[in-house]
Amino acid sequence: MSSSTRPLALVTGASSGIGADLARELARDGHDLVLAARTVAPMENLAAELTAHGAGTLVIPADLSQPGAAAVLLSAIESRGLTVDVLVNNAGVGAVGRFDQVDPPRIGEMLQVNIVALSELTRLLLPGMVARRHGKVMLVASTATNFAHAAGTSELKFFNSAARQVMSAAAVARIGYRGLKAGRRVVITGTLNRILATAGKLAPHAISLTTANALMSRR
Repeated sequence: MSSSTRPLALVTGASSGIGADLARELARDGHDLVLAARTVAPMENLAAELTAHGAGTLVIPADLSQPGAAAVLLSAIESRGLTVDVLVNNAGVGAVGRFDQVDPPRIGEMLQVNIVALSELTRLLLPGMVARRHGKVMLVASTATNFAHAAGTSELKFFNSAARQVMSAAAVARIGYRGLKAGRRVVITGTLNRILATAGKLAPHAISLTTANALMSRR
């Protein structure tokens, strides 16, 4: 990979779901990959698959819920003489339930992965992209696929209702990557998600909070 002329993309949370499918999109579009996640075996399988697209792939185990993990990850990349052209902040964890009832360690893990590590990775890589006048950063949010199961939202009646038609991770990745290439700042996949996003901006807080509570209810 050090002698490759292909641009290099770093994808976090790349062991499954949207992260793995974003890696596939990037490989098909001519990128080499650095795959980072806690689970190594699925990333190694994905790396072998991506060779069909001519992609060089580096697998790095990384637990972004641990303080300092972002810096360790980038040090492992830079020690190999590699420069990241595209950062895909896909790793994320969640939890369902009232804030006062969620397990405190889980809240800490969510803050570390979803906010701290994401911010650190972006801050560490962005100056180089600005200096080279070349680079892209993608922030991924999800309410479905493996994220939902880990967060416990698959127990909610909304996620099991006929109104909730879940898009495949591959479809979400394809639409998201097209938006990234086109320079779009925000891409919302799925008609229902777009409706909810718009309604959340326009509706009074009393209505938004009541609706959110109903959607996230286990009863």
